[in-house]
Order: sequence, then structure tokens, then C-alpha cells
Amino acid sequence: MTPNTKDNTEHNCCTNEHGEYEMHHSEKIPTKVKIAYSMGDFGANFFFQSVSIYLMYYFTDVFMITASAAGFIFLVSKIWDAVYDPVIGYLADHTNTRWGQKRPYLLFGAIPLGITLFLLYAAPQIDSYSMRVVYATFTFIAVCTLYATVNVPYSAMTANLTLDFHERGSLTGFRMMGAILGTLIVATMTKPLVSLFSSEVTGFRSMGMIYGAAIAIFTLITFFCVKERVRTHAENSHGSLKDIFKIIKSNPPLIFLFFGIFFHYAAQFVFLACVAYFFKYCIKAEGFIPVAFFCLYVPAAIMLPILVQVSKRWGKKVMFNGGMGIFAIGVLLLFFVNSYNVFLLVVIYAIIGLGFSAIYQGPWSTIPDTVEYSEWKTGMRREGIIYGIFFFGMKLSAGVSAFAVGYILNFGGYVPEIQQTETSLFTIRFLTTLLPILCYIIGAIFIWIYPITQKTHGQMVSEILNRSRIRQSK
Repeated sequence: MTPNTKDNTEHNCCTNEHGEYEMHHSEKIPTKVKIAYSMGDFGANFFFQSVSIYLMYYFTDVFMITASAAGFIFLVSKIWDAVYDPVIGYLADHTNTRWGQKRPYLLFGAIPLGITLFLLYAAPQIDSYSMRVVYATFTFIAVCTLYATVNVPYSAMTANLTLDFHERGSLTGFRMMGAILGTLIVATMTKPLVSLFSSEVTGFRSMGMIYGAAIAIFTLITFFCVKERVRTHAENSHGSLKDIFKIIKSNPPLIFLFFGIFFHYAAQFVFLACVAYFFKYCIKAEGFIPVAFFCLYVPAAIMLPILVQVSKRWGKKVMFNGGMGIFAIGVLLLFFVNSYNVFLLVVIYAIIGLGFSAIYQGPWSTIPDTVEYSEWKTGMRREGIIYGIFFFGMKLSAGVSAFAVGYILNFGGYVPEIQQTETSLFTIRFLTTLLPILCYIIGAIFIWIYPITQKTHGQMVSEILNRSRIRQSK
């Protein structure tokens, strides 16, 4: 790769009628566009965080499915995601409409996604246990499918909005602020919302209706307010599904980042899935759960702009692993908490939250760089496929984590709504603290060997643009 001294020039890119890149010296992405883009992730987290934090509890303690069966449902849905997520990314790359490449999926997927989210938490009266399992399985697969249909293209839009290394970090910062605010609402308001109703069944059903409406509305806001600016090369628009395997094989940074994100997300998912169990049974302070999440996500939101600056100064790898390291320290401190102490729990959860923000900023500011690596290496720009691969990794992490939590809880003797044994209490404590730390350590190794830096990314973009100029001059 040949360095180019002009790489630091602020620029936006778009395409001409042939699908080639054109480079223009112009303003950065307007703040109002960044805010509108963040609304998509704000809405998405009404699904994503309700599933991450409460769905395991909903399955076991409300819909009355065993922990092992609930874990199996998560795993089955992720096997389906393994097939579907890269395919929807491929389809998004090959879509060409008057609305753009990625935006049509937001328009047509928003309302069906909201409806299926409601059905997931509808908790219909089903006397047969096996039919409850079937209902939970099919509604969860349906909502995961529609979530991917909307959010793989939505996430891939980051690479369609700018090629600038730092502007992507800023755009991701806005987007993740929306994600954290959505998460904060879900994490702190779900329990109080459910408690307003006569039973948890009615409460979760009403929650599903409200959250389903929210995800549809905010997804449509992003559709109407954000336009794509960088589009896939026209000469490569007639590829095939074999492109998925070619892109994976030729892109080692994608593989390293995939596994790093997988294990860092696993640390988050295992921790979040066990928060309700930890406070209900280990600390015996179920009412503190909304406060705990408030103490978790407010510091995360405060930390987010700091992480953007850390990334600019020391790089994305230091920002990602360093933030998650703070998370691991806080989780380790939580292991030694054996009784309800408000001050201690607030401090520990604030520490966890400061590190927690890295799981929002790290992956989504880094993934777009692998799009340029793939284009530099293969000549194919396939942001939809790459985001589909990462969405699969993220959801596989969620599925494997839930599967592990369910089966480890079952193995440890957990039974809902009773006094837990010492073994089951230690199992809950282990899942809440020690297992997330192990996942962090493995993830940090993969992120550390991830090779793309600001310098190498700038060199790749220069070569891609130079190739485009050469093609246009012929």
C-alpha cells in the first residue's frame, strides 16, 4: 500500500452514474443527520436489550419454560441466523431502488418487526408445555429474522454514509448514544412498567406492544431523514452468494474482529442475562434492578464521547479492549458482594458502566474498516455481506450465551420462585461475574491482534480511490 499525504483531508464521497467513487471536498455529515441515524439504534434496542436482559427471565419465570429449553430456543434461532444474516446482507448489496440500497429494508421491515416483537411477549394462554415451547421458538425466530432484515442494512449504512476514518467514529458515537439511551429506557423502565399490571403475564404483554410500536416508529424516522452517500461499484453488482465465502477467506482482519467481538459480546450477554437472577436470589433486592441498570447505563452514556477521543488518540483497539477491561474489573468486584449495600452496588455498577460503553463504540466503529480491506483486497465492496456476517456473530454470541446460561443454571439446580440452594446461588454468581471475565480475556486477545490501524486504513482508501480514478480516465 502506498501512503498518500492527502489522506487527512476532510471529504465526503458519492458515486457517479456508473457506480464509481467520486471524491468531493465538502462538509462533514450534518449533526441532524447523525442524530436521525442514531434513532434507528435507539429503536432497535427496544428489541435487542429486552431480549438480552429480560427474555430468559420471561421464558423461565413468566411463560414457564425450563431454563434448558429456553437456552435451546436461543441456540436454534442463531443457527437460522447463521444462514439468514449474510444472505440479507448480500441482498442489500444488490438492491437498487429510488430509496437507495439499504433504506428500503427500513421502510418495509419496520412495522412487521414491531408486530412480531409484540407477539414474542404476548404470552397467550397455552396449557400444553410442548406447544408453549413451539410458540416461543417460532415467534423468536420470526422476530430475529425481521430484526436482521432491518438492522443488517441499517448498520451497513455506516459504510454508505462516509469513508472518512474519524467521521465514522463520530457517526458511530451518535449512533451508540442512541443505543445507550434506548438501552437505558428498556433496562430501567421494563420492571416498573410490568409491575403496573395485575400480573407479569399482562405486564410483559403490554410491554411488548409498547416496545413494538417504538421500534417501528424510530426505524421509520431514520428512513425518512437519512440518505445514502456511498454506493457499491456497479461493475461488481452481479456477484453471487459465493462472494460471502470469498470475502471471509480473503479478509483476516474480519476473522480476528469477528471472534473478538463474539467474546466481548458474550461477556455482556452473560452478565445482562443474569442480572435479574443475581438481585432476586443472591442479593434478595429485586427492587434494586432498575436502579442497577440506571447506574450502569448513565455512566456508559457519559463515557461514550470520551471513548471517541481515546480512539482518535490511541486507536480503536486500545479504546475497545481498555473499556472492556474496566468492565471486567467492575464485574470482578461484584463477585465479592454478598449482601445488599446500596452505596457499594452503585459504585460497582458505575464502574461496570464506564467500561460497558466500549461494547457500543468498539465494534461499530471498527467493522466499516473491514469493508475497505475487502474492497482493497478483492475489488468487491460488499458492506451488506460483511455487516451480515458480524450481525450473525453478534447474535450467535447472544444465542450461545443464553444457551450456556440456561444449561448451567439447570445443571446448578436452579428452580424458579423458590429458595435457591447454595449450589444454585454460586452458579448464578459464577455466571454473573467470573464467566464474563473469562469471555473478556479471550476477546481481548483477538482484538489485540486485529491489524487495521488509522494509517493502514488511510492507505487502503487512497489505493481504492486511485483505482477508481484510473478506471474513470480510461
